[in-house]
Amino acid sequence: MDTYPRENYRNIFDACPDPIVITRVADGKTVLVNREFGLASGYSREEALGHTSVELGLWPNPEERDRCFRVLQDQGEFRNLQMTLRMKDGTERPYLLSASAVWFNGEACNMTVARDVTEIRRIEAALVAARNEAEAASLAKSEFLSSMSHEIRTPMNAILGMAELLAETGLDETQRKYLALMGSNGAALLALIDDILDLARVERGRLQLEHTPFAMEAVVGAVLQTFEVRANEKGLELTGRFANEVAGGWIGDPLRLRQILVNLIGNAIKFTEQGHVAVAVGSAADAEGLLHFAVTDTGIGIPPKKFDEVFASFTQADSSTARRYGGSGLCLAIVARLGELMGGRIWVESIEGRGSTFHFTIRLERPIATAQEAPVRAAGANGTAPAQGSPTANREHCPPLRILVADDSVDNRFLLKSMLKALPYQLDEVENGRQAIERVIADRYDLILMDMRMPVMDGLAATREIRAWERRQGRSAIPIIALTASALKEDVVECLEAGCDWHVSKPISKAGLIEAVHAATAHI
Repeated sequence: MDTYPRENYRNIFDACPDPIVITRVADGKTVLVNREFGLASGYSREEALGHTSVELGLWPNPEERDRCFRVLQDQGEFRNLQMTLRMKDGTERPYLLSASAVWFNGEACNMTVARDVTEIRRIEAALVAARNEAEAASLAKSEFLSSMSHEIRTPMNAILGMAELLAETGLDETQRKYLALMGSNGAALLALIDDILDLARVERGRLQLEHTPFAMEAVVGAVLQTFEVRANEKGLELTGRFANEVAGGWIGDPLRLRQILVNLIGNAIKFTEQGHVAVAVGSAADAEGLLHFAVTDTGIGIPPKKFDEVFASFTQADSSTARRYGGSGLCLAIVARLGELMGGRIWVESIEGRGSTFHFTIRLERPIATAQEAPVRAAGANGTAPAQGSPTANREHCPPLRILVADDSVDNRFLLKSMLKALPYQLDEVENGRQAIERVIADRYDLILMDMRMPVMDGLAATREIRAWERRQGRSAIPIIALTASALKEDVVECLEAGCDWHVSKPISKAGLIEAVHAATAHI
């Protein structure tokens, strides 16, 4: 027997903080509402009872009303359907409705509970706006870094290119030392620019990983070989050790693996004055296909409280470290992000004054075929198979070519002419893409060296128009080599899609330029 007075149930019903409406299934008439319904809607109990929600005008959107009724009819209940309801004063608010079938006073009824989510929607909108603002700021920062990197690469092209040409002239020992110093610092600046570009690409989600076969020993061995001279100069022992299970071929991104190792090993050598740097490669015990790398040194070490900070951008464990050893504090931030992209993570163990071990894991795949069925080619220092039979700059073996150079920079045009002057080439110059099109229409050329960023008309637009003109005229395509200060993969793809046959990234080396010219005109 029910020992609680009916008034208690009514009090509980009215105490609910959400509006509640009970309606008859037969005609949709309201038979009961709680106090919160009146406070929220503006309709009193007397106004609501005996009327349908449609008669009260609670539904500003007939499509939402029909969907709500249809779900209730088909399923007998629903939960958290988002709807817009209109109040007595004409204001509209978002609600989440939940309904179920009940018996009330011996009749089949539906009980609907409405939750006002106006504040929740306001908070969500504020969060979305804040996220969009943050993404816009991050995009602006990344685009600025990319643009500035491009602008820095352009003058560096002339500086390093002319330094390369100057090294071929008669210099005394002192001049050669000065030139070597200029070259090494220029290379360091380019490495910093590449780090900035990589960081910008990762933050924008535009860095794509390769999925190619490579030999683990070859990639790691090539990196170790790169640092042998630097380690010997400091009297350090540099070693590498491979577990048996990691030997042979793998599928992944060897270039990014090399980049991680170069940063970690380079850091280890930089911060180690005596002792050794050791690299160990094995499989991670907790997951199949997860490889574990450890780079151990006997250097200055890192305080425990700085373990997390060293992986932040532009951060070093100690500000005095930057003054003593140099560096931008970017390499570990890039390593951490690359490790995450490759399905792993990075962490550090260190004792201050005794050395550090940087651990990282990455996820790779084994080739389906066995090593005997599909041997993996040995990779070079950049993780790709070494080129065979690179062309030489022998004048006797070079056919005479007429080349059009399109570049808005006087210095860059002078550099290109200087690099190719020993070869039987005739070079004509223009300053923008529009002039390039005019010269192609007026004269015949064997090759075009096309800069991608020029005023009036850039290289991409000029290349597209040249290709369209060739198709209309039934002319064979003139080989076009894209010259760009951008090293981003998507920019390279854009050049090729526009109709370029080859891509050379600035700063341009003499050997790289001649090799590209030979490759692009091999059919002549």
